[in-house]
Amino acid sequence: MYSNITDGNGNSIAINAATGTKINSVKVKTSGLVGADNYGPSSAVITVDGTVVPTVYDPADATNATYLVNAATPASNITIKNGHMGPTTAQIRIVSMDVTYTDGLAVADFAKTNSILVKNTVVGESIAFAKNADIQIVNAAGQVVKAAKVTEGSTLNVSSLAKGMYIVTGTVNGEKVSQKVIKN
Repeated sequence: MYSNITDGNGNSIAINAATGTKINSVKVKTSGLVGADNYGPSSAVITVDGTVVPTVYDPADATNATYLVNAATPASNITIKNGHMGPTTAQIRIVSMDVTYTDGLAVADFAKTNSILVKNTVVGESIAFAKNADIQIVNAAGQVVKAAKVTEGSTLNVSSLAKGMYIVTGTVNGEKVSQKVIKN
């Protein structure tokens, strides 16, 4: 990453979390060389979700060539910018990055999805529905074997389906819902 010697607003690299994912920490290893072509890593300006945070070096690296950014609260964006100012240009050369994150589908998140689409998950002749939805029934091979528009309290005849496991998918209150159904 090159510097801008007049205002310290040099090149930057941003790590953006995918929707529903949060960044816990980023470890950025630099070459750590000091010289005309590669300035020491102390010129970095680090922001977490738009707020500048102190530069912290990885205690496991005695050369201070590795930044360690631990977000106090899991973050959506971490940016590292070359903030060097002075009479010469300088670079920060990134050798590697290691990002740890929290996936948006953690077990705790299932409590947030209280939309129940199917009333009976072990079925014989028909599936009973708890909500209005356009549904699809998908077999274990991923094929849509039945699709229908259902209403709250209605049933759908599935007697023609073979015994086995199926996934019923639909949208309830703007939220995608999938439930496993076992056909006897």
